[in-house]
Amino acid sequence: MSDTSRHLYDLCCQLDPYNLSFDDIREWLDNNEGNEDLLKQAANYHEEKNRTALFCLVVKKPPSELVHRFVNLAPDKVKVQDKYGQLPLHVVLSGKASSDAITMLLQEYPEALKVRVCVIGIPFYITLLHFVPYNNINLTHSFHYYFHLISQ
Repeated sequence: MSDTSRHLYDLCCQLDPYNLSFDDIREWLDNNEGNEDLLKQAANYHEEKNRTALFCLVVKKPPSELVHRFVNLAPDKVKVQDKYGQLPLHVVLSGKASSDAITMLLQEYPEALKVRVCVIGIPFYITLLHFVPYNNINLTHSFHYYFHLISQ
């Protein structure tokens, strides 16, 4: 992969946690809008731990429109596990992202609920109680709905 396609990954991973601004990422995506190959290469770029730009993005509480753009560019990346067995859905929950972003990843890959996380070795849906706020009825309903679908 070229340095140009790695640039999006770097932008996502280097977001300042104390001054989150997604403007540089939006600008890079907008400036390269006419170059579909580069956008797809950049969205599919991964480093040695198998982390993608999507991984770096979702841990920073991104706007759901950015998650949507990344998923549209590289839909298979929602299924990629890092070296610890985590999927982007697992990471987005630990980052306390918007319920829209979580639901989007869940809709794209509902089977993520069954994936075992290497660190703890149990299906992911069991760990949801630690991350899903009790007052988020829509998100809780989504998890139950998708788990029911994949359990049949």
